[in-house]
Amino acid sequence: CACLNTDSRPNLGKRTRPCGGDMRACLSSVEVDALLSGLSGGVKCLDALLIYDFRTGRSSAAATRAVIDRALDAVGSDSPWVVAPVHVRHHWVTGVFRRGAGAASVELQVFDSAPSPITRADLRKICKGLHVSLVVFSPFRQKAGSNECGLFVLLYAILVRASLQRLVDYAATGCSSSVSLHSWRGHLAGKARLTTEDVTMIMRDVRLPPGVWSD
Repeated sequence: CACLNTDSRPNLGKRTRPCGGDMRACLSSVEVDALLSGLSGGVKCLDALLIYDFRTGRSSAAATRAVIDRALDAVGSDSPWVVAPVHVRHHWVTGVFRRGAGAASVELQVFDSAPSPITRADLRKICKGLHVSLVVFSPFRQKAGSNECGLFVLLYAILVRASLQRLVDYAATGCSSSVSLHSWRGHLAGKARLTTEDVTMIMRDVRLPPGVWSD
């Protein structure tokens, strides 16, 4: 559900533009990057095209893994992870790279709003190529037929910023609920960068279980 241009990339647009695509329908990589760049509080977000470019052969496994490793080396011990939007099958999911048990071990935790066997297979292939392990969670899912997967990248990134462990703990219970983010479109349209007030406002419109989110 991501807009595509003739380059077959998820609506790259121009790097000099803060936003691209149509917020009323589906989010482009430019819009995803712009919205995530406004999240404060120690959230490190990788470029929305990083994993896409690796998956489509535009970037090597070594170069992509080097970007991930440098980002993990740069984050502090309080938040030892980085958020990575992942685009597969015209669908955005939220990835979180974090160190595993070994010194060189890396795990990719994916939060998917519309999980499917074919998407899971693509994610396994990506992780195999990057030599990282994979865990997939789907605690909050988009409404059937919606084009809100890009908005769910933002939702999950906000929840990760609030508490990754709290989100993982809830997801590990196996609970899953359908969530609508339709009301976000009007507020986010034309936004080049989120503010703290924006996050507070849009999160008021989302019904989440107690303990998963608190502002």
